[in-house]
Order: sequence, then C-alpha cells, then structure tokens
Amino acid sequence: MKVEVRLHAILKQWAPPGSEGAVCVELPQGATVGDLIARLGIPARHAAMILSGDESLDASAVLRDGQEVHVFPPLAGGCPELGNREAAGGAAPGGAGASSGSSVERLRVTARN
Repeated sequence: MKVEVRLHAILKQWAPPGSEGAVCVELPQGATVGDLIARLGIPARHAAMILSGDESLDASAVLRDGQEVHVFPPLAGGCPELGNREAAGGAAPGGAGASSGSSVERLRVTARN
C-alpha cells in the first residue's frame, strides 16, 4: 500500500533527496504509524504529533492505502539534538511518540479563542 506523508518543520530533513511536498511511501498492508516513522528513519521521539485529516494518530494506528499523514516535531521543548540529524540517532522500531490527542485538542481550543 502507498501512504502520502508530509513532513513539517525540521523533520523535512528526513525527506528523500530531491523530494518536495508530499512523499509517497510504500508499506506492507497492516503497517502502523510506527512502521512508517521507522521506514523514514526518523527517531520516534522526534515524531511528536502525527495527524491524518482531523484525527491524531499514535504509533500503533494501522494505516490505510492512500492515507495522507502529517508528521510534526515537538512544538515546544522537544529534543535539543533535533537540529542535527547525525546526532539524532536511529529510529526506534515501532514507536512514534504521539500517545494522545491532547496536543491536537489544545490547538483546536487555542484556534477557537
């Protein structure tokens, strides 16, 4: 199956060379968000918020063929080594870091006020 991924902010450095905008990633049926993050080589702790449509996804969410996924780094605080890809280390298999929709809910509340 193919998933369309949009990497945001500093995470764009993990996009394949020469790619702009969305990146098409081929994964086996039943692949999860954690599998996607690992395939891209992004350390799981750097993929702090994963969204698809208006849904927040965690590492165990199963992806669908043709799904569009947006991956964001930590919005505040985060990982000091994130600015240096070489210092960031390898991806942890099966993990993506976003464990709840709380960040998304805060963004929605802030946007309405």
